[in-house]
Amino acid sequence: VGREKLEAGDLTGALAAFERAAELNPTGTDVNAALAEGYLEQAEKNVQRRAYDAASADYQKVAGALEYSADESLQLRAAHGAYALGRRLENARVASGNEIDGEVTAYQLAYDLNEDSRVYRNQLAEARSALGDQLLAAGETREAAYSYKRAWELDRYNDDYRDDAINAFVAYADERLYNLDYDDAVEAYREAYRIDTSNDETKTKLAAAYNARGLEHKSWERWSQAVADFKEALYLFPDNAEYQSNYNSVSAWDD
Repeated sequence: VGREKLEAGDLTGALAAFERAAELNPTGTDVNAALAEGYLEQAEKNVQRRAYDAASADYQKVAGALEYSADESLQLRAAHGAYALGRRLENARVASGNEIDGEVTAYQLAYDLNEDSRVYRNQLAEARSALGDQLLAAGETREAAYSYKRAWELDRYNDDYRDDAINAFVAYADERLYNLDYDDAVEAYREAYRIDTSNDETKTKLAAAYNARGLEHKSWERWSQAVADFKEALYLFPDNAEYQSNYNSVSAWDD
């Protein structure tokens, strides 16, 4: 019934029938292929009408349906459509200064649907980096750091993405350490260090944060936690006399 309605141009009726079929057989390959095709046509029409939010929601439904249907032609068509939507949203953002979230979602969908495309990967990385810039300007340093990190994970040859991620994590960690929030500071320094273990600055800051947290644990007689933190600091700098002395002061509680 859905197919007949789709061929007759009744997209609304076709989708209603496809959705009913999916209720009866949620994981059916043919059913989900039909559902994906219907949502894909609706997404393309919404793009033509410049109803970009609705189109983005449709493409997400397409991706969901295609999880149960390995229809390569539909995947490639949907990926291309999501990418084109992302380009439209990007142009609108550059022209008017809109938020970047919409284009990131569109590029992510394109990449998820076709991870073999270097174009989609690179465009998503650029969008993630631009999102990081926007978050950083808004003072959301931690969120910016993770956005830069995601960009770098997509393109590990891009030193700018790497450095932006490290700098944002360090900036956030410095702020948390200043406010004596040792747990968040250690985690952020650790994220920065994991990205580039050859970076002496982040290594030094991470070790100092472990040591500071260890002293905090020691002051509250949390001996095992203090031991663990001093050992982490020593692991990074085995010859540091201060870290060694602090560890020695609690080593009796080292199991």
